[in-house]
Amino acid sequence: MKRSGEYTLSGEPVPSQRARHSKTSHHVYNPQRALQFILSSHLQEQHKDNPFFEGPLEMTITWYMTIPQSMSQKKKDALNKKYHFIKPDVDNLERLLLNACTGVLFKDDCQIARIVKEKVYDFEPRTVFIITEL
Repeated sequence: MKRSGEYTLSGEPVPSQRARHSKTSHHVYNPQRALQFILSSHLQEQHKDNPFFEGPLEMTITWYMTIPQSMSQKKKDALNKKYHFIKPDVDNLERLLLNACTGVLFKDDCQIARIVKEKVYDFEPRTVFIITEL
């Protein structure tokens, strides 16, 4: 039986940052480790005690991006639910999300066989995604 689950992360979508190098100790570190832990915790609450998704997976992701405050209300209303086509790019948004999901919803992000992703403007910033076993 194919399983599926829908998950929502509230707040402005954040792109993944590159690994940083410490100047003093010359170590490589993840600058978003704390954020990734928080996102994973929220996903764990939503996933409850369900087992990992197994086998090949499909993800459908929608990032709802904030409409700029500087716009007039008329332009904001016209922009609502329209495609967001400026930075951040979907690859960096996807990377942070997959890192947060790994070990919580599925064992490894290499299980993702198909992915559909989009960015749209909305008055309520959030990330909504659906995982389906293929």
